Amino acid sequence: MNDQLIAILTWVILGLIVGLLARFIMPGRQRGGLIITVLS
Repeated sequence: MNDQLIAILTWVILGLIVGLLARFIMPGRQRGGLIITVLS
């Protein structure tokens, strides 16, 4: 696999993990679903 592709996938996975952790730290009603959480 290409090293750049692996780097991009790594950042996406890290962003997903951080977004999910933020969702657990600040629970409650939030606008947007999982995709918005990952993108923000």
